[in-house]
Amino acid sequence: MPLRELQHVSAVRPARSNCVWVVENSGVYSSLLDAVPDAPLICTHGQFKLAALRLMDMLVEADVYLYYAGDIDTEGVAMANRLLERYPRHVHLWRMDVTSYRQSLSANTLEEERLAKLANVGNDALQPVAAEMKKTKKAGYQEGLLSMLVDDLKKHGKIKERVVTGTHILYNDS
Repeated sequence: MPLRELQHVSAVRPARSNCVWVVENSGVYSSLLDAVPDAPLICTHGQFKLAALRLMDMLVEADVYLYYAGDIDTEGVAMANRLLERYPRHVHLWRMDVTSYRQSLSANTLEEERLAKLANVGNDALQPVAAEMKKTKKAGYQEGLLSMLVDDLKKHGKIKERVVTGTHILYNDS
């Protein structure tokens, strides 16, 4: 949705819950909607645009929680960090832990200059995955987690949370 369309919107809320799931990849977004058409889902199409940030601002103003899943590469972790800084009480990480990283690993090697950007990631919840990325030097992509993301959306009301230094990381132990 373009920012100019949001200028005429004063408030937003999901239809049936107080949470919205946010993904960065449009292909993953499409697959998730195919599998779970009524999921309260937002796609940022990569780096956050002003319209996506404004939409998330309005959701947080309505006391809606955002569950963010991005690629587990330096840019995706930086985006997660940015959201955690912007909405510290309303953003929870979704499948952005070390286990998910290992399951989403690609053959794409992360160059040292990209890995150096992880030094700017300050949120404690992202430190374990940042450390693992520095060790393996590989990128993880959401496509590798697609079936688990679908399961999470389908089990929306039954997802368990575990607290990691003040931030929730969603996982499903079934």
